[in-house]
Amino acid sequence: MTKIDLEQFFQTLGGKFQASGTSDFDSTIQYQLLGKGGGDWYMIIRGPKCEVHAGLAEKPDATLETSVEDFINMMTGTQEDIGWAFMQGRFNMTGTLMPLWRVLAFLRDEQLET
Repeated sequence: MTKIDLEQFFQTLGGKFQASGTSDFDSTIQYQLLGKGGGDWYMIIRGPKCEVHAGLAEKPDATLETSVEDFINMMTGTQEDIGWAFMQGRFNMTGTLMPLWRVLAFLRDEQLET
């Protein structure tokens, strides 16, 4: 597995997402990454502004729960078949999924720095 500093990644994510011009929606997205090096982060996206915080959001619109390993594999493109991982239940997504899918597409384009 690729070694990623997830805390640093999430700390810089808000500015990158805001600068991308894709933040045209109103949503709070929760990430719960399980296992060694994991943790909880959430994004609050309101119009052109995006903030990222450590911890749990009070009322997220969507939540992604997965292992650190599966999140990194999804973001770095090293997982052979992400669809299979979803089918195996290794990604648990709840809430309003459209904003989550849009953010995940942005994250994948961002390609985690290794």
